[in-house]
Amino acid sequence: MTECMDSKLLEHYLKKYKIREIFDTKDLPFRLYRYETGEMMNIAHSQEQYLKFLVDGRVAMYSINDNGDMQQLFEEKAPAFWGEVEICGRSFSHHYHEVIKTAYCIELPLEPLRDILWNDLRFMQYLVSRMSESIYLAAGMMEVMTENLETRLIHYLKHTCKNKTMSGMELTAKHLQCSRRQLQRVVAKLIEEEKIVKTGWGTYTLLS
Repeated sequence: MTECMDSKLLEHYLKKYKIREIFDTKDLPFRLYRYETGEMMNIAHSQEQYLKFLVDGRVAMYSINDNGDMQQLFEEKAPAFWGEVEICGRSFSHHYHEVIKTAYCIELPLEPLRDILWNDLRFMQYLVSRMSESIYLAAGMMEVMTENLETRLIHYLKHTCKNKTMSGMELTAKHLQCSRRQLQRVVAKLIEEEKIVKTGWGTYTLLS
């Protein structure tokens, strides 16, 4: 991890993703950091200490199970935000963020800004909106998991995947709690029915 001192690049990302517009507070000390492929982002900079806006790159999320094995949960691509749990004093102690493609993050230190951010109405509204969306999507996924695999896959593409696009059979199969072979059969059927289309290696997009 290295701090990127390119002020023009920082400003570019701040404007591109309208990050300043999330806050009422002016002149926040935004910093831009670069994380290399293979680096564990939340070890280099703990999420308990920094709010993070992923503005470029790709990151995989892992958890450690009771057997000590690391299991991939999902991948995040820019733009993404992490910190709504940590600013509330909670943390995912067994979760790890591994950089899959060189990543740039705009970050804010939680200390000494925590009290300021707690009193920033626009930022609090942003957090509530994100949390409510997460709860809504999680509840919807729990309901749809009782349905057949085809219905679960379409729901996953429509409501969970960015740009309605899944990437990686193994990861998707884990999310949908099925085998890779079962998923491949359903994907082939949906392609034949022109409900999804292959857009790359292991990448499929839901058609409107």
